[in-house]
Amino acid sequence: MVSFLTALVVVLTPLTLLNLTLLFAVIRRLRAAEAPTGPRPDHLDTLPVPKAGDLVAPFRAQTLDGTAVTDLDLGPADILMCLMPGCDPCKTQLAAVRATTPDRLLLLVFGISEEDPAALTLATSVHDLGRVLITSIDGPIGRALGGVGAFPTFLRVADGAIAAVAGTWAEIAATEPTAVGR
Repeated sequence: MVSFLTALVVVLTPLTLLNLTLLFAVIRRLRAAEAPTGPRPDHLDTLPVPKAGDLVAPFRAQTLDGTAVTDLDLGPADILMCLMPGCDPCKTQLAAVRATTPDRLLLLVFGISEEDPAALTLATSVHDLGRVLITSIDGPIGRALGGVGAFPTFLRVADGAIAAVAGTWAEIAATEPTAVGR
């Protein structure tokens, strides 16, 4: 009987230690996923967004009012705000933008497609803030910027390259509109 109990302890001890190790790993992963965000949104560190210094590929699109916009139209004073319908952080940042009424804002509303009704509703609600383009994530503007997968994302473009990337209006507004060169 003693030998049976000894064998049972020998088998169960490593299994228990393995179980505890896996449990702590799962707890650590859950805590990291649920960690509160600080003043800077963590989505810029974990989701695909353009990086400062990335070149903007050529593109041509039309705003809601029919004005053509190309990559060559973007200057260092322009700020691009990438939005998505149903995005609560986007609504918060839109309130911050409305409080400051920026001069040169290009709002990029990313929808399922260019005809997405939710994207059109969002685009028409923000048309008073600046020029508005509706695009899909895999559309020409998303590809030209190198892929935008986090919302909201703010970009400052200068000389055909991304000069600054931010997750909040306060961060991008604090950046200087300077050229970065090609």
